[in-house]
Amino acid sequence: MALTGLDVWENQARRLLADIASFRGWMEQVEGRRVPEAAAAYRWLTRVYEPTVNAIPPHLRNRLDQAEIFHEILEHRWFLSEAAGVDVGTRAAAKDYFERVLPEVPEDLVTPAPDADDG
Repeated sequence: MALTGLDVWENQARRLLADIASFRGWMEQVEGRRVPEAAAAYRWLTRVYEPTVNAIPPHLRNRLDQAEIFHEILEHRWFLSEAAGVDVGTRAAAKDYFERVLPEVPEDLVTPAPDADDG
């Protein structure tokens, strides 16, 4: 939470931190210099996480919370990449996840819409 402002569960946090570390490594290769962790986390948040969750189709946004959807996209990316023998990337994994996986989330797992009195 201190790094990204995201309030997530422990398993989600581990996966997100691993993705930030990978993104940071990529940034350091591209820029040819050391990138501070806080700077990498901010860029990851604005260039990877936010665009991905903003791409969730409107009719599927209530299926799971955003952090869980992103967490599952990273897992989906791993499986797709293993099958392809190459990293497919977050954008391609998200597209496939939104088309094939998220619509199949069982109804009992769907996040209920907040009541008018809740907010």
